[in-house]
Amino acid sequence: MDKIENIEYALKTLRLGEIICVMKPQVLYFALKGKTITAKNDHSQYNLSLATFIELFGENEFYLYEKKEDAVIDKLKDDEYYQWKHK
Repeated sequence: MDKIENIEYALKTLRLGEIICVMKPQVLYFALKGKTITAKNDHSQYNLSLATFIELFGENEFYLYEKKEDAVIDKLKDDEYYQWKHK
């Protein structure tokens, strides 16, 4: 994940439609939805005003969220595996 250097760049990244996150104390994701910023993790979800977001997270280190590619199954290896004879 690419590190975002400051809050101004974090806001610019959100305005471009990207998702950003913080890692400490736990992973928390942020996305811009209309005029609010949605903060979400495994346990909760909040909608924050821009001012509240800056006040609460202005000093944090942000990272650009990059969705992991889904694993591609190699058809040849898959076929080979299922051709094995189990005794």
